[in-house]
Amino acid sequence: MIVGGQSQHFITRYDAVFQMTSRSARVATVHLTQSLPALHAAIGRNETDSLLANLATRIWHRNSCTVTNTAAADTIARSRQLRFSTGMSTTDDGGDPRISRTLSGSESVEHQLLPIEFQTLASGGPEHDHIVEAIVYQSGRLWSTGRSFIKTAFSQQT
Repeated sequence: MIVGGQSQHFITRYDAVFQMTSRSARVATVHLTQSLPALHAAIGRNETDSLLANLATRIWHRNSCTVTNTAAADTIARSRQLRFSTGMSTTDDGGDPRISRTLSGSESVEHQLLPIEFQTLASGGPEHDHIVEAIVYQSGRLWSTGRSFIKTAFSQQT
């Protein structure tokens, strides 16, 4: 099944159920939309979440919608990030100067790809040398980068 154009104009609340049951029949479904809120408005947030949970491959292009970009970053997931900082100070109390050095580290869980990065992808045309960039995610797959997503580019020229 291919849903062209803006899929929010064609989908129904039952598409999530269809998607859940169609895998065994090896049905390929393609949904195209410019923003997640457009799908929310068409079929509701819960139905949209259910539908998206059953779509294994997702491709995101440049987008200025913060809801969509945050959802994309959340889909790619977060990972543990280690941060280190160093410092140095000197004191002179009238005698020999003293030098103090510090090294500290912290661990946090952060997006692997920040939502803002979707806003800066090349969108084609002469200003981008006819190159369109995309972030491709596929559940259960690790790309050559060792991550669940990869940044790629498509030429608009043949």
